[in-house]
Amino acid sequence: MGHRRRVLDTLLQEYPQPGFFKASGP
Repeated sequence: MGHRRRVLDTLLQEYPQPGFFKASGP
């Protein structure tokens, strides 16, 4: 699970958009 957290952190830095998680999230 730690690795996944790292990936999410990277995605946030790559795509620091508020709509990114909204479209990918539930």
